[in-house]
Amino acid sequence: MAKATAFFNTGDHSAATYPETPFQILYYRENPPGTPDLTFNVRPGTTLYVPIFLADDSPPILGNFPTNVNNRNDVLTYFYSLQQLGNISIPELWSTARRTRSGQITWSGWDW
Repeated sequence: MAKATAFFNTGDHSAATYPETPFQILYYRENPPGTPDLTFNVRPGTTLYVPIFLADDSPPILGNFPTNVNNRNDVLTYFYSLQQLGNISIPELWSTARRTRSGQITWSGWDW
């Protein structure tokens, strides 16, 4: 899925770049610009996709991005070495779903 959603995830999250997927991507968007719009209307049973962490070779690049992303050792070194990207913590995703009086279900949940 990372390959199918990469352009959208690293871009401006516009409707023009939203990929065709079997799930709803949860992402940060502004509507209008400067006003966060974090409401997603989905049908019951819809699978949600939450891209929590990503890195690619688009500027700005932190550290030295691996020249061969198929080399597992190079990728692991890039992500976890303190001399490179240095990821030592990935946020935990938790969810709380509530149904409002009008029948709408609200969802929330991030923990760092």
